[in-house]
Amino acid sequence: MPHVLPAVAHAFQRLPRSRTKVRIGRVIAAALTFAGVDAVAPVRLLDGTLVVLDLRGRTEGEAAWNGTYAPGELCMLKACTPRNGLLLDVGANVGLVALPMALYMAPAGGRVVAIEPVPANLQRLHDSARLNGLSLEIEGVALGDKVGSIPVTRETGLGASSGNAVVGDNAVGTGDTTIVELTTLDHLAAERAWGRVDTMKVDVEGYEVPFLRGAAALLARDRPVIVGEFNSHMMPAFGHTFLDVGEICDKNGYRIVAFRADGAPIEVKATVGLGNVALVPAERLDATMRLLASMTDRPTDRRAG
Repeated sequence: MPHVLPAVAHAFQRLPRSRTKVRIGRVIAAALTFAGVDAVAPVRLLDGTLVVLDLRGRTEGEAAWNGTYAPGELCMLKACTPRNGLLLDVGANVGLVALPMALYMAPAGGRVVAIEPVPANLQRLHDSARLNGLSLEIEGVALGDKVGSIPVTRETGLGASSGNAVVGDNAVGTGDTTIVELTTLDHLAAERAWGRVDTMKVDVEGYEVPFLRGAAALLARDRPVIVGEFNSHMMPAFGHTFLDVGEICDKNGYRIVAFRADGAPIEVKATVGLGNVALVPAERLDATMRLLASMTDRPTDRRAG
């Protein structure tokens, strides 16, 4: 019964978006695996993107059962990224941002580079890129402030085979641990000769400060807008808080843009609990604020139900 779960997911996608629906769907997927149903399957999202997902996973379940993943974040990236430009998806997971952005940018000659260290997630990325007819650029490394290797521990939940992961010796993940290549963004960008980077999406589960420190040359040269899912509650495990992000912004001439309850963008100062924000070069702040204010989907959409 290889197509049972995608069919159930498509039915769920017609219901209002909510976390409760996702929890129920994940439990259904976990239960059906005991009956021999494969929980890993291609699922078509509401925007038409086909993604190979483990429907038991937390992040993948959100996409499969709601039919969308972080619509406000995708809208923000589309607003800030030239269609013929270059977007880096750092912490790409299984491609829920990289794939729709690549489909959006490819007709104009734009490029997306997906950077993800977890082997199971990398396999999903390659499989989904093939299903969508994309020549997605994929880098299987972790990014920090030095070159070497580092352990990555994948979280588990309801038996999911892929999903979010935490890097570092003090990782708080609960699943299997793999040693992966660690490098800096500056080193990787020079090695790959990408050219100008226009925008970055960053979701590295508390490892944001080492990542930004290892990207200093690229930030100075290209001045990309950074759309970040900063995991403030996990940063202390690595000896940092969002105040360190604020210090990096001050040093590099960046401003922090957050979003009010109604979704309107507002410039803010760094505080310990900040999470989903955009880091914007000071010289691009006014233009970027106008773009973000014109978005039809807001980053607050992700916190529905």
